[in-house]
Amino acid sequence: MADYQPPYDLLDRGFEGIAVFVRENRDKFIKGAFIRLFERMQWLRGMSALMMDLMDDCPQVHVLRDLVHDYNMRELERWLAYDLDAVVFSDDWGSQRQLLIPPRVWRHFFAP
Repeated sequence: MADYQPPYDLLDRGFEGIAVFVRENRDKFIKGAFIRLFERMQWLRGMSALMMDLMDDCPQVHVLRDLVHDYNMRELERWLAYDLDAVVFSDDWGSQRQLLIPPRVWRHFFAP
């Protein structure tokens, strides 16, 4: 974790055509961004390892959360520069039977 840096350079790519698209499609509902915190952490860390990190409340998982959140906020800033109708914030917190983490862990770790 000490050496990991989010790929901020990727935020400089892929937005080139959005202004034109928005301008040419004002009669349509335009949705941009798809911001995920918990799922992105799972993709980076792996589901099992992330669950163990959360249950152990290890310091590195807090660092990972803050890095992913910072990246998400920078991406959101890029999207909000355009005249969009919506942005999406989404995470999958449960299975078909129960939550993936105890509510106390969610309140301690994600709610702040």
